[in-house]
Amino acid sequence: MDNREFPFMASMQYQPSIGRDPYHRCGGTIIAKRWILTAAHCVVLSGNVIPSEKLSVMVGSYRLSTCSLEGFHDEEQMNSGTTTTSTTTTSSSSTTMTRKTQFRFWNCVRARVKQAHVHPHYSDAFAANDVSLLELYEDLPFSSSIQPIALTLRRPSFGTQHMVTGWGYYSGANKVSDYMRKGFVPIVPDSECNELRLGMATSRGQTCAGAGKGVDTCAGDSGGPLFFVQNGIYTQTGLTSYGPDKCGVEESYSNRGVYTSVDFHQQWIMSLTNLTSSGNFTKFEMHAVGEAPSTRYSSTLVMGVLLFFWVVLVQ
Repeated sequence: MDNREFPFMASMQYQPSIGRDPYHRCGGTIIAKRWILTAAHCVVLSGNVIPSEKLSVMVGSYRLSTCSLEGFHDEEQMNSGTTTTSTTTTSSSSTTMTRKTQFRFWNCVRARVKQAHVHPHYSDAFAANDVSLLELYEDLPFSSSIQPIALTLRRPSFGTQHMVTGWGYYSGANKVSDYMRKGFVPIVPDSECNELRLGMATSRGQTCAGAGKGVDTCAGDSGGPLFFVQNGIYTQTGLTSYGPDKCGVEESYSNRGVYTSVDFHQQWIMSLTNLTSSGNFTKFEMHAVGEAPSTRYSSTLVMGVLLFFWVVLVQ
């Protein structure tokens, strides 16, 4: 894998406090120069939307550790370029701090989030409308390793083969992966998720995917894409939402997951981003195909949903 294989991928990162390094929290996809698509539960913590100043994205690199943090921390920046100003006031004085909003390196870009837009009807309790949009301060510099993904206008048919990508937990490791990983999963009927008590429904804008063959999404992959490739175009049909309490387990019975359907939320996405159905959404229709060759040996390529979110769902 190189940086150009999946140029639409983004790592959504969380910085708990000033001076601390941001860390990978969720996946996401570039859908326009200033917009990242991810899951709503990725930007909600303890029932509240995470303040935007604690959120950033890393794009352009398939490896998390190779993207520099030089200049990222909240020390006063004297660099030229676009900045945003935040003011903190104490009882005796007022301090103004400028924060650079984009950091470009030879192999990646880090960008601060201006605002996290959570779907107005998102329900943490029922995992409904689990979708959000991250608005950036500046345009991303598109290149061979930083590109947007197309969004689908149509719901995928059962049996169609899709891909999932992310930095989530994988077989044998209780932590996120430093390297982006990939796997193949088919679209399957709701019943195959609901027999695992996942409580999902296509009619509520959700998609069930997975073959139960050791390939799945896992902790840290939430918000990442469910997508296919046709005519050389990557097209996203869903984003990782939640799954059973087991993942990252080779040949686990529970290798199926629930994904938020992109087509179901098309109007909401367009209303915020000014994307158009003619320019950013595709009408490609996938037809059922046989098993992808990689599914025969990719039992360690497992990804998925944030662990805390599963715990809520399985209680």
